[in-house]
Amino acid sequence: MTQPKRSEGNPTKRQRQPERSGGNPAKRQRRDVGRDVGQPKPNNENEHLAIQFFTTLSSGDLEGVRALLHEEATWKTMVKDIPGAGTHVGPSGIVDKFLLPIRGMFKPGDPKILVDTIASNGPLVISETRGQGVFANGREYANNYCWAFEMKDGKVFAIREYMDSLYVSRVTATETQ
Repeated sequence: MTQPKRSEGNPTKRQRQPERSGGNPAKRQRRDVGRDVGQPKPNNENEHLAIQFFTTLSSGDLEGVRALLHEEATWKTMVKDIPGAGTHVGPSGIVDKFLLPIRGMFKPGDPKILVDTIASNGPLVISETRGQGVFANGREYANNYCWAFEMKDGKVFAIREYMDSLYVSRVTATETQ
């Protein structure tokens, strides 16, 4: 199994910062929050396809996403009771009935997907990512994801998407009120 790749500049262990005198520690912010440190380099064609998928999806090119999907593709959000939950089947079901409405909740061009790690074993590719963007009403969106892809015939055959669903339910509740 290929070992997970971390983005350059993203160490596996963070060094403890020395304590600073004064100030409220609860108000200190991590310096790397929201910083894009680049995406990992793919080790094989399946990892390359997953990164190409994220890049194309982030660009908003839904026809490009459609072209990367196997004719029998499935996309299953591994959550319940949020917009887009369920299993979406085939390029049309994924792009037209799922992605188009979800991306319509955001400002044009959002959300973006930033790839932090990627690993694979044969046709299975696992990736940790961050989704960032702005809703149409101006509210910010930032969520963490884990993805399991299955590749077949040089296309994306199956996607399982894991995310912080409590965060999504809270942030989208304000979008629909």
